[in-house]
Amino acid sequence: MKKQSQTSELGSKVIFAAFEVLQENGGELPGKEVPGKVEQCVALDDWIKARLKRAGKEVELWQSMKS
Repeated sequence: MKKQSQTSELGSKVIFAAFEVLQENGGELPGKEVPGKVEQCVALDDWIKARLKRAGKEVELWQSMKS
């Protein structure tokens, strides 16, 4: 089986963590609160915390994976 890329592996972890965060909060949470709670659950290294501009706004790479 082919090994997952670093980006794909992290994407899986972020999505899983987001579902866990939602489950812990009764299935609902304002969208703006989810990234902060996910960041507490997933170990993020310097590579994935790199900042980039998306739609004129600076975001961390891992946060841009959701769209």
